[in-house]
Amino acid sequence: MLIIDNAAALEAVADPNLRLILARYADMIDLATIYVIVGPADTQAALEQQRGRPLADWEFITAHPGGWYEIVVVTDDWGAGDVILIPDRAGTDSALLNLCRDHGECADDSMG
Repeated sequence: MLIIDNAAALEAVADPNLRLILARYADMIDLATIYVIVGPADTQAALEQQRGRPLADWEFITAHPGGWYEIVVVTDDWGAGDVILIPDRAGTDSALLNLCRDHGECADDSMG
């Protein structure tokens, strides 16, 4: 799991499809922690353990072109939260993919 919680980590991401999504958070990195699911060991249970809370009460799930899902969870009344990015590919945790596929809405064209 890749955790992005500062500008340097945000800039280090190489995947162009992922960078399109992350560009929206460049000015909000102090309000959000971004968790990127990168491998088979990154399960929903591992994500929940890393975040210190269950994956519940999400605001929205978006399916982006390029094979990425974005889950946004607001964690306090001031607007801070977590962004969870999940690749739609073989080897990704099935519980996370099922959640995204069941509840994800297609992204609009405004991202790129």
